[in-house]
Amino acid sequence: MSLREQLKRAVASCAPIETQHATSAANDATGSATPAQPQGRQHATGTATPAQHHAKTSATLAAPSCATVASELTAQRTMKKLLAAAMRCCDRHGDGAEARAEMERQCLEIPPHLRGDLLDYFKSHYPE
Repeated sequence: MSLREQLKRAVASCAPIETQHATSAANDATGSATPAQPQGRQHATGTATPAQHHAKTSATLAAPSCATVASELTAQRTMKKLLAAAMRCCDRHGDGAEARAEMERQCLEIPPHLRGDLLDYFKSHYPE
């Protein structure tokens, strides 16, 4: 499956962003409350009730956000490119199977936020 297809599938499976509930004024004007908003005037306290916190936590755990899925796909793509570039380096130096396995292991140990820099280094020193 291509990266484009994976990304389309991931976006389609993402939970929609919660919309803002009606204000007290809007509630008074329509006379009906949304399911998450009780009848009557409510004043914001600045803190979530335990039920609100649990609902938000449950929703967060149940469905990953689109940003999370997209960044995971980007990280996978970067790692794939990094390993290919590392193998070009091994080709240039005539490394054997053991050295290649060690290079792959070291690339996998690199923290995700540094992999792009290492990929840039390999691309500049060992072009395709």
